[in-house]
Amino acid sequence: MTKKKTIEQKRLDEIARKLEEFKNSLRIDRNALDDDIEKHADLVLRVQEAYSMAVSTKDEAKSKIEEVYARTAMQIRTKLSSSTTKEKWTESQVKDEVAIDPRYLAAVENSQKADFDSKMWGSMVAAYDQRGRMLRELAQLYI
Repeated sequence: MTKKKTIEQKRLDEIARKLEEFKNSLRIDRNALDDDIEKHADLVLRVQEAYSMAVSTKDEAKSKIEEVYARTAMQIRTKLSSSTTKEKWTESQVKDEVAIDPRYLAAVENSQKADFDSKMWGSMVAAYDQRGRMLRELAQLYI
């Protein structure tokens, strides 16, 4: 059975694909320096946009963890209150049950991936900033 990708997972995959694309554009071609200089501003803008999207996705993923936690804890409490044994559970036991719930684990995994991606995009922003400085330095050598 094939797992259906969630919207969050598709978004994370798109962010990772773009990251790879921009890694490949970091290289400076000294023989086409004028082309690289012309394209640089557009590339920086696109990297900044992708970084903003990655940070937004990370924030949404964090919120999703809280939402899944609350819904799952509520379901567990409802199930316990309607059970015939009327067993009393501590908050710690409910928390432990939520922690092993597949929906909660998937939300945590998505959040960790989104956090990693946002950090990678932060590094990409820094790399493009450095690329801009290198372009400036190389242009000075040829003037």
